[in-house]
Amino acid sequence: MIVIRPGSHVHRLITILGVTGEFPTSALHLIGNERVVKAYVHALESIQVLRNDITGEEARCRLITISGKAAGKTIRFHKSGLPILNWIHPKALELYLAEFRNHRFSGDDVHKDRNHRKAEAVTMCARAGIEFRPYMLPELQKEGIRKVVPDKPSYYGSKDIKQIADYEINKTAYARPTGMLFSPGEARAVYNLRKMLMKWNGKSEEKIRLAMTDIARLNARLEQVYDAVMFGRDYDVAIRLLEGDAKLKKQERFDSVYRHVHFIPQTEFGIQQLRTLLLPNWREQILNATFEDETRSYDRGSFEFDACVDGVYYLAFFDGDLARLIRFKEAAKEFSDGPRTVVLCFPQQLKFLREYLPRWVALRILDMEELEDALGIREQGGVI
Repeated sequence: MIVIRPGSHVHRLITILGVTGEFPTSALHLIGNERVVKAYVHALESIQVLRNDITGEEARCRLITISGKAAGKTIRFHKSGLPILNWIHPKALELYLAEFRNHRFSGDDVHKDRNHRKAEAVTMCARAGIEFRPYMLPELQKEGIRKVVPDKPSYYGSKDIKQIADYEINKTAYARPTGMLFSPGEARAVYNLRKMLMKWNGKSEEKIRLAMTDIARLNARLEQVYDAVMFGRDYDVAIRLLEGDAKLKKQERFDSVYRHVHFIPQTEFGIQQLRTLLLPNWREQILNATFEDETRSYDRGSFEFDACVDGVYYLAFFDGDLARLIRFKEAAKEFSDGPRTVVLCFPQQLKFLREYLPRWVALRILDMEELEDALGIREQGGVI
């Protein structure tokens, strides 16, 4: 017997599948302990007795199926397991059937990849404490300027965005965001590179950014969307992204569309990193916890840096902002004659930064737990 209880690995998997339709087997580590999750997935492929921990109700069924090969392996509900969605929420099954054409899926790789991108992004958000379940969120609207989105962090999928921005659908057909993230005082586009680099269309991405700006203004009373969160399998993806970006014209680069692009690896560290971006006024909190007030730049100066201590210029890369890193690297060329530039980072970012930055830029390490303690977010968990 497998017990379905809130907060468990199985409950989390069912909840996410109910929103995304399918889940890549290559990303099971995002659900929780990979060994435990794989064991549950293997068991759920066979007929099992499932028990609702809240109501005591029991059902005997095969919950999931797995199809595909290698990196394309995908997890979907078995038809006999669909009623279990009623245990998650009264509207979960209704939403699933409406979203996925009564449990019918396109077999092509394009649709599968789109669902996998969404599933990974949703799981990262869920683990970081961001609400993603449509039946738990108010619907976006375009009738007037209102405060619609909740005060707590929330994620709306790309389909929700394009339905609201229907007047822009033809213009944004080739844009690649998987959704939109709202947190106190901020709205960000969300992308998921997975382990491959997407084909970036600067004009389409700028149009979708403007459409998202309208959505943020009408639903969160925010003036602009300048920031993006970019998920990727690991920092090897980030280095390939920056290497490819360097070959493009400036107007075609991702940092020409978004002023800040936060790269978040799909790891437990990335979940912690994403959590820090949800704090109200998070950037000021991080910099106040890191530098003395009199050393802070407060975005004044001839180039982008966070603090200057004894003539040495510091950039804090804790938020994984690739756009700022590009601008800092360009400015660091002026300091090749001596150790006058330093980037502060976490241990998980060290190899990537050493590969990307010139040798004269020094790197200093801070532990994630130290920063979390300073910001008071160690106890924050996920939404499922």
